[in-house]
Amino acid sequence: MSDSKNNELIAIFDIGSGSVGGALVLMPKEEGSKPVFLASYRFPVLFKKDLDASQFQKLMLKAVKIVASKISIARPDNAYCFLASPWSAHQTRLVNFKNNSPLISRKEIDQIVSRELRNFHDSYIKEYPENSLIEAKIENLLLKKTKPLEKKLAMFLATADQKLTVELEKIIRSSTGAFNVISNSFLLSDFAVVRNFLDPKNFVLIDIGGEVTEVGIVRDDILIESGSFPFGKNTLIRRLATVAPEGAETLISLFFDNRLEEKSRIQVEKLLKIEKKHFQEHLMGAFGDLNVAGEPIFLTVDDEVANWFTEAISTLTKKPNQCIFLESRTLHSFCDLKSKVAHDPFLIIEALSLQAHEI
Repeated sequence: MSDSKNNELIAIFDIGSGSVGGALVLMPKEEGSKPVFLASYRFPVLFKKDLDASQFQKLMLKAVKIVASKISIARPDNAYCFLASPWSAHQTRLVNFKNNSPLISRKEIDQIVSRELRNFHDSYIKEYPENSLIEAKIENLLLKKTKPLEKKLAMFLATADQKLTVELEKIIRSSTGAFNVISNSFLLSDFAVVRNFLDPKNFVLIDIGGEVTEVGIVRDDILIESGSFPFGKNTLIRRLATVAPEGAETLISLFFDNRLEEKSRIQVEKLLKIEKKHFQEHLMGAFGDLNVAGEPIFLTVDDEVANWFTEAISTLTKKPNQCIFLESRTLHSFCDLKSKVAHDPFLIIEALSLQAHEI
């Protein structure tokens, strides 16, 4: 199905803390052309009231197997796994340096990058030998107008558990037949798409999964700060399980569909009000000393709880933030989907980020 001259057939996997998505995508090599989605599927990482790390990973890998089998209608050239928290960790390294010219060569940049990667390996990887570097990309190179010999390089580095990435590669190779399986960070893909397609300079990224929320803060086109905290859609379900142990998932769906009788609705509202406060406290902690009041916030989250989280984020500071939900309607004009292929904003973001980085 892949036309190697004009297109590359790839598989994309979106691996979050609440679900796994997958797609088969025809990626154009010609500039200005759009990615074409041939198939897509999403399967939940099954909810458990009591979360166990080992069981959680097994449930995620089971979801990957199911998704991979569903989208395997043709053999892709390569497969790309985008890992959200808690499956990956990341940091931005800022390197200030001088050289003898206002210009800088590719060779000089490569030398700086190699040095930073060695430093990263000697510090982080030696301290956490179970992890491996899955992605290293230059975010930006800034030249100071008043001091043209002084420059700043911003590098994004992402890591993941080595055993996990090996297991993912085995599952995906076996199911799809992909020649290569490449691991990536979802946060970097989110950042790249917002920066390249929507074009703000200073903004906030918030990705809310089933179990974990991930936050990125961008200043002058550089992802300067990132972090995560244990709060997601499933946190709300666990709160409702205190009053409905066997039916909390159904209860939250009925509530957000406005199909609860008044007594139950009031009870749920009270419980969710408590969780709203907890979520906002976590979020303010993630922002730290950085002032984000009034800055646009780009949100990725499950459709069902999008309005609830949008309201919680928008009312966080005295100066309201514009909260932009990155849903299919915001992104669909940048890609094409074959008939009956589900619109999945996470997979669209990942495809667009690969196109922007010229895979």
